[in-house]
Amino acid sequence: MTDKKARSVKHWPEGERPRERLAAHGPATLSKVQLFAIIIKKDKAGRTALDLAMALLVKSNDFAGIEQVGIKDICEEPGMWPDKAAEIKAAIEPGRWFQKSGPSIASPEPLCSSETMVRYYQSTLEDSKEESFHCVLLDHIITGAGYHFSFRDNGMIGRIP
Repeated sequence: MTDKKARSVKHWPEGERPRERLAAHGPATLSKVQLFAIIIKKDKAGRTALDLAMALLVKSNDFAGIEQVGIKDICEEPGMWPDKAAEIKAAIEPGRWFQKSGPSIASPEPLCSSETMVRYYQSTLEDSKEESFHCVLLDHIITGAGYHFSFRDNGMIGRIP
């Protein structure tokens, strides 16, 4: 067996493999690198998924840095490819949503006060990298008529309930 194959996760004892440990003992028993390696899945260019995970986390200064960079930046790491970089970005995004304290996607909080508007727009716009214009129409006692429009340089994206 070559050294490359010996390092591959699939040649590790079953109880030491990240995916199997996750299934048997839960995510709290794994490091960030091991959890990230599960997302990466495959060894490529002579590097294990763990090697790639470690290199990306160190280079990007943790998950927050990976979230900030583009797919091309992720692909600069030897062994990464565009499809996998897109999967990584997609896997990180729900975690970012979960961390936000804004209104739930399933049952949006009515925009009935300045405080609820701040919470809504802060949670939806805080990471935006482009300029946008938002207009909220309220009735005379700020009960939230519920109409709001959002414009970006590529057209209207908002909602009118």
